[in-house]
Amino acid sequence: MTDVVARYSIAVERSNPHESDALRLLAADPGHLIRVGRQLHSGFQSIGGKGDLTPSQFAVLLALSRVPGLDQTAVADVSALDRSTVGEIVRRLIKLGFISSVPDSSDARRQRLFASPDAVELVRGHGRRLRHADEIFLSPLNGTEQTWFLTQLRLIAFSHRPDASASGFEEVQEWSDGLAIAATNWAFGRLIRISQQAYGSLWKREIGSVVTPLAYSAVRVLVEDGPFDQRSLSVILSLDKASMAGLVSRMSSQRLLESALHPSDKRRKIIRVTPKGADSSRLIAPSFFRVTESILEPVEQHNQIPFLALFRRLTVERTAT
Repeated sequence: MTDVVARYSIAVERSNPHESDALRLLAADPGHLIRVGRQLHSGFQSIGGKGDLTPSQFAVLLALSRVPGLDQTAVADVSALDRSTVGEIVRRLIKLGFISSVPDSSDARRQRLFASPDAVELVRGHGRRLRHADEIFLSPLNGTEQTWFLTQLRLIAFSHRPDASASGFEEVQEWSDGLAIAATNWAFGRLIRISQQAYGSLWKREIGSVVTPLAYSAVRVLVEDGPFDQRSLSVILSLDKASMAGLVSRMSSQRLLESALHPSDKRRKIIRVTPKGADSSRLIAPSFFRVTESILEPVEQHNQIPFLALFRRLTVERTAT
């Protein structure tokens, strides 16, 4: 929508002048925004009750609840998951009694899968919480902004895999709660999961798995604006205390960063990047920017800055307040 683009096209220039270089750096990183967005959305899900299904389990059971009798390959397509991942989930859900498997009448090698009545009810309850989490997450934006933002995110998510809402599968009609597969493929929760998977695949292809996107974010901000005490770094990276401690431990063992007690406050740790960490940052930078360009490529170039500006409002600006 042109009004959204016009409103946010100069968002970077209007950013808070008192914001640290580290925060500005990550606010322009779509990988960081995707991670924080999924993290926040996951937290909002718990508001309506304790989580009872993982996102991937929900996607599989939703597919089988709405289109009973799919085989495993079709489940992977409809749920927007890798086939190997679906195989593991299906085996686990069969053991739990949530899925039954029946040989296809026309091909005994093919198994038709069905969700149990208990699984269908579980999907309905979980789906209501997911919709509520979407509403909370998107609440900082007005209706026009929400639609525009989800349209751009959908371009990213489904540029890397088929859109199950266009699969042609006939869904059961007796449900009245709006949990159609086509609708969930416009839901932020599903779009952010698929987008994070896409980002992870791009990262693995370009950079590998030795340095994770989160570890690289930590090194980048320490090189740009460090050192930081551990608590400040956790705020910049949008990590809780336990996750930050784990990250520092892992990166210290890789000799990417080092920590020391604060000279005037022994309760605080000061985190610094090591020479190895700084070298890694420089070496990875070209590949990192290729990943960034690739993940944003489905969004038209003139829409990329306003899209990131809206994403920033929903994530890093929200966690900073």
